[in-house]
Amino acid sequence: MVSAMVWVIDKKVVRHLLEAGSQLAEIPVRVKMEFELVDGTLVPDTLKLESLYNKDLVCKRFPNIEGAWLDEEIDKTVKHAIDEHLRMQGYLDSPRDEDDEGEPAESPHDGGT
Repeated sequence: MVSAMVWVIDKKVVRHLLEAGSQLAEIPVRVKMEFELVDGTLVPDTLKLESLYNKDLVCKRFPNIEGAWLDEEIDKTVKHAIDEHLRMQGYLDSPRDEDDEGEPAESPHDGGT
């Protein structure tokens, strides 16, 4: 049996909700994904993500927010949204909440963002 290998490049807009005191802002984040599929299943070590958002504008509007903290929060939102997107597309076998030993399972992009 021959395995089918495909390299996929996909783009998605993810929305991050930012609460800053009494204000709520929705930050659009453009995400570019590149990954390999073998027989329709994602090869985890191949997933690469590139995120783009207007960090300068957000930090200007919310001066009490540190840029490094914002990057981390947006990264969490992007990874969660991409995991969900990949499951919905059928590229991941099942939700990755826990592994066989009850530990949180690794996301397919833990190795290379």
